[in-house]
Amino acid sequence: MFLDPMSDPRPARRTTTAVAALWRKFRTWRSERPFWAGAFTMTAGLPIIYFPYTDLDLQGIVLALSTTSGAGSLIIGVLLIVLGLTLWFQQQHRVFAGIAALLLSLTSFPLANFGGLFLGLTCGLVGGSLACAWMPAPDPPTAEQDRQDLEDRENRQDPDGWASLEQWAGLEDRPDRDERGEPGEREGKEGPGEQGEQEGKDEQEWKEGVEERENRDSRGEREDREGRDARADLEETVELERISAADPPPTAPAQPHDGPH
Repeated sequence: MFLDPMSDPRPARRTTTAVAALWRKFRTWRSERPFWAGAFTMTAGLPIIYFPYTDLDLQGIVLALSTTSGAGSLIIGVLLIVLGLTLWFQQQHRVFAGIAALLLSLTSFPLANFGGLFLGLTCGLVGGSLACAWMPAPDPPTAEQDRQDLEDRENRQDPDGWASLEQWAGLEDRPDRDERGEPGEREGKEGPGEQGEQEGKDEQEWKEGVEERENRDSRGEREDREGRDARADLEETVELERISAADPPPTAPAQPHDGPH
């Protein structure tokens, strides 16, 4: 059985794969630079160069635009094309190239046949604006940056570490916590003097909470020790009573009675 070479789908599949790979590479290359800004800027230079050096035939009427501005149109058009290539291959100079494209496009209006019959003027303004507005995509964050961002968010939510301190000191259940609010909220509502006074009060309350916790711990330890002592005394008393009940004290022997003879 013979196969027709024209019916083999493998060459077409390879061609499709190659085209898809080239398209992906082009998209990656395009996303790394102000592609459309460079394209509009180079397009702006073409009509500015073209119209002064050609004759337009409008239904038998020849319209010649070759005026004394031919040299100026050539210089402006070439510079716009160079700026467009700069935007493609030297994107770090995009702001300078964008501003220069805007200025050259405005200059072409009086010097280069109304900016190439408004075509070059329009494309130059669009390309320069896009070049000035373009920003490179940010790099993907690393693990260290993610960890640093997480720490920054935690610090913004609790800048002074009040949550952990108050939890350790036993102040999280105090009824005046809601009235006092968080330290970050008080800073936004109070002035510098009131803020310092409030911070002093908060520090004093924190110290009182620490002392209260220490007193509560020491009091609990003392009560536990007294309970153990009382339990030991009770056990000792019970043991003595049990021993006494098991072994009654010995009785004295009876004395012989000497009666009358």
